[in-house]
Amino acid sequence: MQTLPCKLLEETIGIPIEIKSNEFNEILTKTHHKIVFQIKEEEPDLWAFGILFTLSLMSFTFAAPRGISENYFIPDEEWSLEYFVQGLEFENKRLRFSADYVSGRLMKTDIVFESGGP
Repeated sequence: MQTLPCKLLEETIGIPIEIKSNEFNEILTKTHHKIVFQIKEEEPDLWAFGILFTLSLMSFTFAAPRGISENYFIPDEEWSLEYFVQGLEFENKRLRFSADYVSGRLMKTDIVFESGGP
């Protein structure tokens, strides 16, 4: 069964993906979701920015204020290219997006795009 984020990824970007693993853990009020997937295209690296942007947009959409971050929360704020670029970095031949708090929302998101795969 395909998860909603993966289905949205396929429908939004329009590329087929194969889920390799899907882990979800919930401990008290914290959740951790790790999905490993493979892009089923000849040139998957061409899709890296679109995939990272779409996943970061989903994370921002579902994020909510926590504690003192509520003071910085902007309810009608939209995900922007500026926020996205601030979280991008290239390390160890991998493209990574990381975000902690954005616009008062607790994202706690780490998305890594690795070239290649099995």
